[in-house]
Amino acid sequence: MTGYFSQSEPHISVMEAYRSCHVWYRELKHLEREVKSIVPKDVPPYRKRNKRYYNDAIMVAEASILFH
Repeated sequence: MTGYFSQSEPHISVMEAYRSCHVWYRELKHLEREVKSIVPKDVPPYRKRNKRYYNDAIMVAEASILFH
């Protein structure tokens, strides 16, 4: 995954603050990316359907607009 981020254009990465979030935060900061995290309790109100990776990504994206 770091290969993808090292080749992509600079952008803001937003992630839900889960157990290994700090590891990815450091990796992305090392690549000089802007990283923001959202507290997990702020994400569930945006859940529309089952908990799946695609739906999680949409929830975090919607929450990031309001909380950052």
